[in-house]
Amino acid sequence: MNAEYINTGRQDPDVNTDMQDPFINTDTLAIKTGIAASTWHKRRMTGDSPAYRKIGSRVIYRWSDVTAWIDAHEKRSTSDAA
Repeated sequence: MNAEYINTGRQDPDVNTDMQDPFINTDTLAIKTGIAASTWHKRRMTGDSPAYRKIGSRVIYRWSDVTAWIDAHEKRSTSDAA
């Protein structure tokens, strides 16, 4: 995601918000979660990431898959299993 779209409030052309359950790219995922894009790249390699789709060289995530993955990692105590 280009920073100019974040700072100006203009819509990033890579993100389709017309859809009810939009797909987002890795850069947008990083911005929305506060977790670096490089971390998401590593998590994809280890299988510890939300479901994603690959179209050519582009990786996209369905936002509902991301939120479901985050919800599945909810912990209530530091003693909860990792």
